[in-house]
Amino acid sequence: MADTPFMAETLAELKRELALAKAISGGPAGHEPAYRYLGDPPGKSVIQAYLHQQQPAEPTEDQAFPVFYVEVPPLFPDRPPLIEVLSRGLRLPMGGKWKDQFLAEERFAEQLRARQVELVVLADAHHLTARPHAVEWLVSYFRNYLNHVPLVLVGESEQMDTLLLWKATAWVVRRFHRIRLPGEPEEREHAETRADLRRMLGIKDDVE
Repeated sequence: MADTPFMAETLAELKRELALAKAISGGPAGHEPAYRYLGDPPGKSVIQAYLHQQQPAEPTEDQAFPVFYVEVPPLFPDRPPLIEVLSRGLRLPMGGKWKDQFLAEERFAEQLRARQVELVVLADAHHLTARPHAVEWLVSYFRNYLNHVPLVLVGESEQMDTLLLWKATAWVVRRFHRIRLPGEPEEREHAETRADLRRMLGIKDDVE
């Protein structure tokens, strides 16, 4: 996106939403971070513009930086483990080498804390549709290791809605909230899909 008044307005709205997500994350043990998602377009280009303002394009291995950003590649149903994909994004030596997933998960979280990461953004997250349980893993991982760090998924709008509203389990659905940027069309509401969502969440229909 070009540097225009509209882009400035869009970035301002994104910053407001991310500041709110950071504010409600953290707290005592057991507290959860904020989970958000953005539709693309325009989500990915707006996030990249935000990153350009926030941190160097090529941070060094020992440099603190506020946002960990990684683009999720097309995934096969089982391999590689998502923790390996994330580790490669951080350029850790363990990426693709550690066979113990538990140790890999601990190491990755330690590195994010050491680098003072305040926000994690996974772009092209619609690739997770090939592995919908990966979203459940992400929620559990952030609850257990990174409860002070908000997680933002960015991906193709319709696929992200399908992934987070229809393929995910109810306890995941309740956690992810969409950030709707200026200029995006209003969310279309369909009676049938809304009824399905209410049943998934255990919400009873109003009785007249």
